[in-house]
Amino acid sequence: MRPVMLAGRVMDARLLLHLLLLAVLTLPACTTVGNKKVDDVNSYLELREGQSSKHDVFATFGQPHDVRYSQSEPAQCLWVYYKMHTRLSAWTFVPFVGLAAGGDAREATRAYFTFDAGDQLTRIQTVKKEDYENMWAGAVRAVSRASDKTQAQRVEEEMKKVGKPFDKKVADSVAALRDE
Repeated sequence: MRPVMLAGRVMDARLLLHLLLLAVLTLPACTTVGNKKVDDVNSYLELREGQSSKHDVFATFGQPHDVRYSQSEPAQCLWVYYKMHTRLSAWTFVPFVGLAAGGDAREATRAYFTFDAGDQLTRIQTVKKEDYENMWAGAVRAVSRASDKTQAQRVEEEMKKVGKPFDKKVADSVAALRDE
């Protein structure tokens, strides 16, 4: 192969090809799924505990990712929103070693909105957590959680109750995300 000029330096075309291939392979190394507004402090400014409603939260954050009703207080309803940012570990790209040590660093943010029987917002809480997950454990977790359709069903039922549209694409995009 013939040499190529890059940034004033002469490089072998094979080396350039390898560098480009490495860059393309590492582009998808970071992903973010969920609702990006969960990390935006300004998104919470319009909401007031004791004054805001489910409609206000929906207007700000959109469709919740999960909905739960309290067993102890049946009138209490919890809307949950997730945002997960993952970065692949460098070990993932090392031949053979990556099979055992590969995985990703995860930054998860969860926002919880609690409502009373009158659909009034009673509490806002956010939780941020960072951890590392082996790629094999992550694959098993994602498959088992994605096959559980109850999360999307709960959200769809809640959207019908409050008269808001249910977006299946949003539900499917966070199907593998759950609270621990």
